[in-house]
Amino acid sequence: MSQPMWTSSDLPPCVGAEMSNEVDEWFSNLSHPQKETMLTIRSVIRKADSLMSEYLKMENTCLHLRRVI
Repeated sequence: MSQPMWTSSDLPPCVGAEMSNEVDEWFSNLSHPQKETMLTIRSVIRKADSLMSEYLKMENTCLHLRRVI
């Protein structure tokens, strides 16, 4: 069996569940006509997989699936 190309320790430091509080704050300050839709979609995505994480990048939310091959 071949070795994985990368492991969870190789993930960039900006990726991880610890950043979700920062995203929560970003959403609380957001003034957008589709905010409720965005929050609903965010909730569905977060519940879809426990390895899904979110973070802020360039003042926008980003999603990342933390899978180890």
